[in-house]
Amino acid sequence: MSEKFCEIDVHRDTLVATILDGQTQEEQIQKSQNHQTDIVQLQNWLQQNQCQKVTIASPGIFWVVLYLALEEAGFLAMLTNAYRAEAISGRKTTPLDSEWLAYLLRVNLINSSHAPPKLIRELLELTHLITKYVQNQTPFKNSCQGLLKRVDICLDNS
Repeated sequence: MSEKFCEIDVHRDTLVATILDGQTQEEQIQKSQNHQTDIVQLQNWLQQNQCQKVTIASPGIFWVVLYLALEEAGFLAMLTNAYRAEAISGRKTTPLDSEWLAYLLRVNLINSSHAPPKLIRELLELTHLITKYVQNQTPFKNSCQGLLKRVDICLDNS
């Protein structure tokens, strides 16, 4: 069995996935919506085609749901910096992005972007949340004190 490479080009509303067979160079392309039900269908399509190695290209935050779903399903998912891949060829044509990036993955010209393990991501989210709460604590306190002062309520500072 030959190794298969899949690249998924993620946009706000759409996903374009290309599976490239490493031996026969045969391509399979699937276009779908970037919604949970379509992501499940995409996972099934990848499993049917026995493609476990997947790279995801997205310049924004639209990759997160797809990445988490693929990771949960047991796929080896990597993030790709689409801008770096564009720099390799100098081309950026949306309909062909997925095909081109699948080829670059096959010839090992794509470096994966760092995506920390799940536990580390959860700890980072909690850390960011705590930091936000601490940063907002003083402005919130000042806002409450200003409101109380406007309605002529004075709290004792002792």
